[in-house]
Amino acid sequence: EALLSSKADVTLAGDDGETALSHACRTGHSKIAKLLLEAGAKKDQQDNAGETPLYEASYHGDANVVTVLLDAGADPDIPRILGKTPLMISASGGHLSTVQALLASKAKVKVTDNDGETALIYAARSGHSEIAKLLLEAGADKDVQDNAGDTPIYEASHWGKTYVVNLLLNAGADPNIPNSYGRTPLMSSASGGHLSTVQALFSGKADVTLPDKKMLLGLVTLK
Repeated sequence: EALLSSKADVTLAGDDGETALSHACRTGHSKIAKLLLEAGAKKDQQDNAGETPLYEASYHGDANVVTVLLDAGADPDIPRILGKTPLMISASGGHLSTVQALLASKAKVKVTDNDGETALIYAARSGHSEIAKLLLEAGADKDVQDNAGDTPIYEASHWGKTYVVNLLLNAGADPNIPNSYGRTPLMSSASGGHLSTVQALFSGKADVTLPDKKMLLGLVTLK
């Protein structure tokens, strides 16, 4: 407050492009962030990595700071370098309350990063079923494929995230979409030894006869 009353420049950035607001958001100081915004800090200023204050707060899962920024009109969809958005990084980190705040501000759920991945793919890979459910309810594409052809259910199956697999199946996700190598969720799950995930895929009518590009059958990898 003393510095602000002395007209300290709140828009100045360091060599890394970060401002006082960036630092306040990263460290979770919501009251300071609010003061800086009221003093004229740029709410959407990006650092050298393309990260906004909102991205920083979302990365660390600080819902209070995220709310302060969104209430100030921060854009929830500005990506960092390589295209990852605040919603993606928050979903990946399992920050439920932060995801809720971003979705309430109409953050886009279908946008992709440079790898073709969406917030739902990040949530599925990390096993965050509650977040995946929120994203699906917000209109996320349950069968979206990234640049490698991997779907959310493929990612969840690959990492043995059975709760997410069941969630996606109940939402109508197709368990038989192969990736760019012809590998299906069942093949990947079986290869990883994820028994409960394989059982879930069986219940979801996964096709055990589909071959990948090496002509390996889903059941062969179970041996």
